[in-house]
Amino acid sequence: MFQRWFEIYVPILQGPGTCDHNAAERVINIVTSLPFFALGWQAYRQAKSDESRLWGASIMGVGAGAVAFHASSGDARHWGRKLDYWVISLSTAALTRAVYPKVSAHKTAASLLLTPMQPLAVTSLNAAAMELEFLKQARKNTKLRNAHRVHMATTVLGAGCFVLEDFMPTLPLIHSVWHGLSAVALQTTNALVADADRRRLQATAEGV
Repeated sequence: MFQRWFEIYVPILQGPGTCDHNAAERVINIVTSLPFFALGWQAYRQAKSDESRLWGASIMGVGAGAVAFHASSGDARHWGRKLDYWVISLSTAALTRAVYPKVSAHKTAASLLLTPMQPLAVTSLNAAAMELEFLKQARKNTKLRNAHRVHMATTVLGAGCFVLEDFMPTLPLIHSVWHGLSAVALQTTNALVADADRRRLQATAEGV
């Protein structure tokens, strides 16, 4: 099993992806990419800082990357898959800046520089940092706890779908299910970003 995992994830982005086996599945995957535009717009509109506005814009970029990937075919599909991974990686870098306003520019630059070569690693590290902050803030703020519970459930299920798709590539619609779970996880992440904005504004008002 470890060898199979190594073969899948170490030589990353070597092929066109395993989803979109037929026209119907391709259409469903495109349709289930559309909620990312709505979630990004929601985050952008509720933003109270440049960092959270960038986060909102980046989610819309994730939607655009997903649509481009699932709509592509032939030689373009290889690059469509790369674009899909890249925009997700960049969005997690934007998320880190929104959640950790004091994060150093060097860490953000490292995420940007590593994205073309190791987007999955960048995504994983930034997502892990966000998960730790979400847990920390949910323990402090009871208003975030329900959002955090939903977030954790959908994140775990989504990660399971992500891995399952590689181990069972012919399983129908697993990618679109991952889209749906990811959209719910992002919706709850917006609650954390909004809370980070609130705390940032409060600190500014108090002169901290």
